[in-house]
Amino acid sequence: MLLPAIALLSVAVLLGLWLAAGYLIYDTPPRYMGVTGYIHGAVGAACLALLYVALQGPGQDGIHAAGKFGWTGFVLLAATLLGGLLILSLHLLRRAVSPVVVAMHASVGIAGAVIVLAYWSNHASFGR
Repeated sequence: MLLPAIALLSVAVLLGLWLAAGYLIYDTPPRYMGVTGYIHGAVGAACLALLYVALQGPGQDGIHAAGKFGWTGFVLLAATLLGGLLILSLHLLRRAVSPVVVAMHASVGIAGAVIVLAYWSNHASFGR
């Protein structure tokens, strides 16, 4: 169950990079960027759900050094989801989104993704 979560996480990160590039390049992003944002959010939420299910499995005894990396990454990605919901609500209210909010969303998301990938690279997590 961890491998599908990693695959969805990769798709969400790539879509997020696409959105961030569009946000930085264009003064008013094209219409397709809105659809990309919705897909980015849906894939990210699905990744978070799969990661939660994957972390419920065996091997969570905390003996290995990377045992808590999965939950740390999960918490960071959950905070990223909340930041994304803030950005979405500001867009729906037609208010300007501060670049600081976007940068914080991206930074916390990248940190969570790196920690989840570090957890996945642990030899004890393979095969789950």
